[in-house]
Amino acid sequence: MKRFVTTLAAVALLTACFDDPTSDLRGGPSQIRLSRSLAFLNPGTSVVVEATLLDQQGNVLPGVVSFSTADASVATAADVDTLEGLTETSGEITGVAAGATYVRVTGGGLTDSIFVVVVPTAFNGTISPATATVGQAITVSGTSLFGFNPDSVTVTVDGLPAVVVSATTSQVVFAPPTASGGVVNINGLTVLGNIYIGSMDAATTITVTEANEPANDGPPGATITAPSAVNASSEGYGVLDAPCGWAAGCGADQGVGDLDDFFSFTTPAGTDSMNFEVEVYWNNDHIDIDGFVLNASGGGYCALDGCAGASASDPEVMEVRLAPGTTYTVLVELWDNAGELMPTAYRVKITRRS
Repeated sequence: MKRFVTTLAAVALLTACFDDPTSDLRGGPSQIRLSRSLAFLNPGTSVVVEATLLDQQGNVLPGVVSFSTADASVATAADVDTLEGLTETSGEITGVAAGATYVRVTGGGLTDSIFVVVVPTAFNGTISPATATVGQAITVSGTSLFGFNPDSVTVTVDGLPAVVVSATTSQVVFAPPTASGGVVNINGLTVLGNIYIGSMDAATTITVTEANEPANDGPPGATITAPSAVNASSEGYGVLDAPCGWAAGCGADQGVGDLDDFFSFTTPAGTDSMNFEVEVYWNNDHIDIDGFVLNASGGGYCALDGCAGASASDPEVMEVRLAPGTTYTVLVELWDNAGELMPTAYRVKITRRS
């Protein structure tokens, strides 16, 4: 009799050992599995998102899941499959206008969400001024949606690289490279501050004219007001263009385009000579532009030390000591074209040093 009781106890113990230890995890829904948690859309485009109810073990459960938007002005959400007994239901999200919102997903007493970003097909930030001259600073301002990556942002106008003067996460300042109808493309755009989306054409165009041409084709050229305060700067701009230049096969009757420009500036009055830094910089790695500080007529190098430039650097930097109350000429010269991308804009910057 004792042996029989002992045997029954052993069977009971063995049965208990084979009970499913996770059986208490099976039951009602514990989570909603979504096919995506982030959606990028353009206005008028849609995406379908699948949702599935799971228990704590990850078992699929039947049940209805519904989709609703937090902001219908940015994106709408509609249920696609709502039949009882389905183990996977769907919702369709449609972009309405630029912005960001959430689509809530609810079912089985649970709630989850999908972050939705609606991006316009063109950059819709502000570009000012819309009418400018070559080399003039133009400001591009971001929006609540769009920003910039200052380390990688570049700008082209009608396919030609512009000079990026400065860039922050919310604003880019650039100088257009040539007269054009002005289709502006911005590379280095971000969405919501940290999502990189590459490049995009701007929704508005700019009109660019060349104010200095042909006024700066010979001395004295366009005027730059020399700064009077130490470390203050003044700038001028222009475009060099060599439709033929020194490229192979150019004949004498084909012309060489606009290979040099002149600017004049007059140093402040005083009794002592003063130091200036004259820079010429551009945005084309395939060419070289040289700069020279000349006398007022442009007929020769000035007599003071360090007046000549001519290097392979960008920017070209000339550190000069000049007489007070005297007019000087800056010669900006295109050294080589060789069929490279033309025309090329440049900027002349004059800074007074101590």
